[in-house]
Amino acid sequence: MRRFLIAAPALLALSLAACEPTDNGDGGGTTPPPPPSLELGGVDLAGDVNLLGTEPFWGVEITGGQIRLAGVDRPEMTAPRTTPVIQGTTGTWTSTTDDGQPLVITVIDTDCSDGMSDRTYPLTARVQIGMETLNGCGASSDFIRNTDERGNPRPSATAEDAASTADGEAAAEGDTPAG
Repeated sequence: MRRFLIAAPALLALSLAACEPTDNGDGGGTTPPPPPSLELGGVDLAGDVNLLGTEPFWGVEITGGQIRLAGVDRPEMTAPRTTPVIQGTTGTWTSTTDDGQPLVITVIDTDCSDGMSDRTYPLTARVQIGMETLNGCGASSDFIRNTDERGNPRPSATAEDAASTADGEAAAEGDTPAG
């Protein structure tokens, strides 16, 4: 019994030490685990994402704290943005539109063609709004802005601005009367 009484405090101290947070060595305490990646098909789903489809033409913008759905012959709908759940090669946002309709957006890490251009998108998209299902493609907003309809990179804005300025200066010089 006496050995137990002597050993008990040592065992208690060891068990409590196991529960102590570990120091990461920089004096800042513990290092929290990294957040799960929200990237799919090279697209950061925590950033701005655009989805689009044809027949019927529709588009979804997932930006800031909002999801916005618009299209031909349909009223614009909005819903609060949620954090997508990533499972393997699929990401899913689940929300409810401002008028109470369930909204489920699923993107899959597989290339997609919109059928109208030569652009290949990195994500295939499915949007379920109420009882309607829309199929299309998706990419980051930057991808949409920075590639043309053939999927080629657009010239940077600074290069376009420089060319525009040079053209304007040349025109101005040509308009100057000789004297």
